[in-house]
Amino acid sequence: MSQIFTSHSWHRDGALASRRRDHSSVLPEVVQSFEAGPMHLINVLCPPAVVEPPVPEYAVHLVLRTPPLLQAGFNRPLRWLVMSPGVILVSPPDTGCDYMADAPSHVLTIMIPKACVEDFTQDSRARIEVRQEETFRDPRLMRQIICLWHDLTGDAPASRTFADQVMREILCTLAWRTGAHIPARHARERLATHTVRRLRDYVESSLAEDLDVTMMANVAGVSPAHFARAFAATIGMTPYHYVMSRRLARAHEMLERTDSSALDIALAVGFKTASHFTARFHREFGVTPSEIRRNPSLATCARVGQAPACRIPPARSKGDVYLSAF
Repeated sequence: MSQIFTSHSWHRDGALASRRRDHSSVLPEVVQSFEAGPMHLINVLCPPAVVEPPVPEYAVHLVLRTPPLLQAGFNRPLRWLVMSPGVILVSPPDTGCDYMADAPSHVLTIMIPKACVEDFTQDSRARIEVRQEETFRDPRLMRQIICLWHDLTGDAPASRTFADQVMREILCTLAWRTGAHIPARHARERLATHTVRRLRDYVESSLAEDLDVTMMANVAGVSPAHFARAFAATIGMTPYHYVMSRRLARAHEMLERTDSSALDIALAVGFKTASHFTARFHREFGVTPSEIRRNPSLATCARVGQAPACRIPPARSKGDVYLSAF
């Protein structure tokens, strides 16, 4: 195997690259990659389990399609992350990164050399640290990343200048998040992996029901008070916000895949009224259910919070489907 200097060369020349590409469900399928100044953009379908080697680059992963939960670890034991289309996950340089799920994910990754980050921090006197595995949303940054991809694929003029602007926007965001970081809760508060999977399956099968903390605590086999703390420490959000995110993601999928009315979909995922459903859906995705039905192209845009003019780069693989569950 050739020596790995960058994530781009790992995808292109590493051990996985030498295997047959027809097994796309278990191998990263690099659809396309572009140089953007010092950066690389890589459009990839990731398998359920990925072990990335240490490279001198920050990896900024914009998740396009994903299971609801993922385990990630940066040179340490895996921790659970709540995933949904449009979230951003950043991995640090010079660090082996492990990812594990039960289904593939479609990801648009920007690789930023560590030297560029060091130049930025010296010039701005800011600090950038990726201390732990966590996801976040930034609709403006998502739109810029998607538009940069399409500028590069379309060979747009001044795309490298735009790439530099996007890189600086990413670094400013990471610097801000470094200052606003909230320490993780103690590990003893966390739920066991088998308990998380049991809760995941329970929620996925019970979205139409009036779920509450007591019911979920019974599934986990702990008290409601302990459950609320342990769930937040393990998953990174409260039980309420997790259930709400899964209801909205399921509704989005049903709008794309079925002809059911918005009211029927609202009831099927646990909302009592169409007005409440529409308000929460618009808050999450930036468009209303009726707008998606009138203009289906908005559905793809809504998944990552982008402007309708920008299209998500397709992962041309038979495994590339919208994954609502492991």
